[in-house]
Amino acid sequence: MIPNTLMHFVFFYPLIMAWVWMIGGIVFYFHWERRNKRDPDHLPYTGRSAPCSIIIPCFNEAEVIRDTIHYAHSSEYPDFEVIAVNDGSTDSSAEILEQLTREYPACASFTWPATRARPLPCAQVRWPPSTIF
Repeated sequence: MIPNTLMHFVFFYPLIMAWVWMIGGIVFYFHWERRNKRDPDHLPYTGRSAPCSIIIPCFNEAEVIRDTIHYAHSSEYPDFEVIAVNDGSTDSSAEILEQLTREYPACASFTWPATRARPLPCAQVRWPPSTIF
C-alpha cells in the first residue's frame, strides 16, 4: 500500500506542479504584463539613473586598449565611469592608459607593480590576507 502511494506521489506531484506553474505564468502575463504594455527595451524614465562602473583589466593590452576604452566611453548610459586596471603589464599599456585618462574625463587607471600581479605560491599565503599586501 505505502510503496504504491509513494510511487503515485513521485509520478504525479511533478506533473501537477508543472501545470500549476504554467497556469500561474499565464495568469501573471494576462493580469500584469499584458495590461501594463511595457516594452522591456524602453524602460520608463525615473528621473535619475544609478551610477555604473565599467572595469577593464589591461594585462599586456597595448594593441587594443585604445579601442576598448573608446567603445566603453561610447556607452549611452548617462552616469558611468571607466576604470582600467593595469596589472603588471610588460608592454606599453601603462603609458597608453595615462594618455587615455587625460583624453577621457570619466576614465581612471590603476597600475599595479609587476611583482604584485603574479600569484603567490601556496606556501607564502598567510592568514589574515592583510599580511600579504
